[in-house]
Amino acid sequence: AEPQRVLSPWFMRLFESSSSIKLIKFFVVTICFIVATYHIVRWCDFEHDEEYSMSDFILYDFNLVTLDIVSFFVVGRLFERNGVDVVHPFLFPMAMGCLFPSVSAELWFMQHSFSMYEVMCRWPWELFVFVFLAVFLGGALAVSHLKYAYKLRILPSRLVEACLLSSMLILPYASNPNFHFHHWYASWMLGMHSNLPSWWSKATLAFLWGQYMNGIAVWGRDPILTCAYSFQISTNLQCPYMQCYTIPSNSTDDAIDDDTPYNYADFVAPSWHNCSAEGNYIP
Repeated sequence: AEPQRVLSPWFMRLFESSSSIKLIKFFVVTICFIVATYHIVRWCDFEHDEEYSMSDFILYDFNLVTLDIVSFFVVGRLFERNGVDVVHPFLFPMAMGCLFPSVSAELWFMQHSFSMYEVMCRWPWELFVFVFLAVFLGGALAVSHLKYAYKLRILPSRLVEACLLSSMLILPYASNPNFHFHHWYASWMLGMHSNLPSWWSKATLAFLWGQYMNGIAVWGRDPILTCAYSFQISTNLQCPYMQCYTIPSNSTDDAIDDDTPYNYADFVAPSWHNCSAEGNYIP
């Protein structure tokens, strides 16, 4: 009799040589798509951050994008797939995802972000209709995933996984008035859960990963707490450009000693309750 094959746990399969090759291919494909999207968006003159360059990507975002790639590869179970270097169901949906946010942003009502301030104070009714249709489509895909996971008898584990990740990636920030649900963040978080072996689940994963790459290539990997995050980092490090924001707390002299502690004013967060925001800052 032939010996039975012993299936190793999924986390052990991460260390197999084939999984390493798949991760390398996924990494290379992702970087190539980001670079291509960066140039295509600017060549087509779609909306983008004119100050963001590939040098900025390498210097400031490359390490974090690498972590995003690894986490997406693991949670998305890409080590169980045949590879991402095939046209269907990976490369073509990825390419569509890379272009869709920029093309759709050409519509005037799509030129808004997803934050409480934007939703409550600035969204036009057309955008609410679009989001309703998108949520309906997303809900249908979610139900299909739940049914398929139930059929495969993996529904409880996938629900626990989704709830745990959501509690870590959304709940700590959702109530903050500076929270901006960037499309790179939403696509990264939602896409990794489209990890079932069906072709439509793979295509959904690839499309959302394409949208993630669009967000990185077009705007950079901006923090989800926007200026509040930048303010906290700058004041904590006592960056010299913050000296214009306040004065030393224990000195009335014009001369400022390098060791003098600074007393920074509190960050003024925008309020969606009365649609007030200091200056032109809108999360």
